[in-house]
Amino acid sequence: MYLVLLGAIGVSACIFLNNNYKDGRKYFCVTTAILMILYASLRSKYLYTDTPGYVEKYLSISKYSFIEALNLFDADMKNPSFYFLGWIVSKVFPSGQVWLAFLSILYIVAFMFLIYKESKMPLISVVVFLSLGYFTFSLTGLRQALAITLIVPAYYFAKNNKIVKFIIVVLLAYLFHNSALIFLLIYPIRNLKLGWFHVLLMGICLAFSLVLKSEFKAFVGEVFEDSYYGGYSESNKVLNFSGIIIQLAIFAFNLLYYKNNLTKNKGSLILYNCAFLGLSFQLFSLVIAEMFRVSMYFSVFNIVLIPLSIMAEPNEKWRKVEMILITVVLFAYIFVSGIPKYSFFW
Repeated sequence: MYLVLLGAIGVSACIFLNNNYKDGRKYFCVTTAILMILYASLRSKYLYTDTPGYVEKYLSISKYSFIEALNLFDADMKNPSFYFLGWIVSKVFPSGQVWLAFLSILYIVAFMFLIYKESKMPLISVVVFLSLGYFTFSLTGLRQALAITLIVPAYYFAKNNKIVKFIIVVLLAYLFHNSALIFLLIYPIRNLKLGWFHVLLMGICLAFSLVLKSEFKAFVGEVFEDSYYGGYSESNKVLNFSGIIIQLAIFAFNLLYYKNNLTKNKGSLILYNCAFLGLSFQLFSLVIAEMFRVSMYFSVFNIVLIPLSIMAEPNEKWRKVEMILITVVLFAYIFVSGIPKYSFFW
């Protein structure tokens, strides 16, 4: 079914993304959003390990009174705001399948809006979004997916120097997943040009991820003692180098066009700093596997930066070659990493 989704998006691109079609970008983004929403909304709750628990909790909470729903904030549970939102939605839509669809719609619409507004090549952005797992992650990590959804408007507020709105939105995302607070880091360095600060910070990250592993675990355990990340500090589960290699390759490619992008697109600095922080946090997955989730708050903006870098290539022939090669490599990665399984809810 995932291949059917990719094929349908490809057909949509052929129809709408040509010079003969007026407002083709808009129609492509809308059509792609609808296709992904259908894919996400019609999936079985048993498709991923965590989803049945989310649906069962939703059905249970839907029977709560208003007072019982408020008591969720007194209960010993992770991010009660997520379940309180679920209770509100259940008063209109008691179906657990609709709850899954509701969360998917928020996530997909947010990122398709980002692609429509920011991407120079929306098809490439969608392919990156699908191939690097940002879409499939939203089908299983529901609480964090909702937090990442709110990071999109937070990105715009940071880009436009609206610090109060930025902080408010990040804090709102924090209510749904504690890790969202990490996105506050982007604001002070949003317009910082790549330089010695980044080299120093990368060196520190490498030191902790390769040499000072026990010290990093102790730091995470102390800082995040009251959250689930504190529990992860005691885990021995780590990831291999594949995720790091992918992000490093993406960052290196974007770095080739750093000067061109700064000349043509003044707003690209925040994207470079997002990509840098994404790579930095990905390094820590060698110590604690779940740190890749933290990386996603920043690395997801590569869906905009990669097309920006391709368009920064001054030679038109090379630009087309890069577009084709990147598309082929990303599609190949889907097959190498494994095509996601799918089954309908019925």
